[in-house]
Amino acid sequence: MRIPPIRIIDRGRPNAAALELIFANMRGPRERKGDFDAMIGTCMKAAERVEGLAARYGVPTVRGAVELLMDRAEQRMRRAIGQLRDGEYLYEAHLESGRERLEPLTVRAKVTVAGDRITVDLTAPRRSRRGRPMSGQPWRPPEPSRSSSRSSIQGPT
Repeated sequence: MRIPPIRIIDRGRPNAAALELIFANMRGPRERKGDFDAMIGTCMKAAERVEGLAARYGVPTVRGAVELLMDRAEQRMRRAIGQLRDGEYLYEAHLESGRERLEPLTVRAKVTVAGDRITVDLTAPRRSRRGRPMSGQPWRPPEPSRSSSRSSIQGPT
């Protein structure tokens, strides 16, 4: 099912019809609704706190602090990436695709590490290497009460 972009919260009020449609098409809708409510509550509390900081210190100061935090986070991430070996890494994950379809949904990615940069290509073709994934486990349909995921990483090439 494809749902076009719609407002799920409008002027602080949930769009009950849209949310009902979305949760009715999810596995474990009650749990997902709980997760959603927790996320919305967290976002509302965060907005309240940011507004409080802006009122206390002023918008320019808060924006400056956020920019500084983002710059520092980027520097730390680039240092960590710089510790990785340069090369191309192929990743493949097999995810449970739903109730009706038993074959797995396969996600493939080619991750290229070069210096302090990482590029992720999600259009990566199937591996040309023969044999099973590195996890050593063939994919099996999920048991009714469990979710299933299998993944493998191959690299560098």
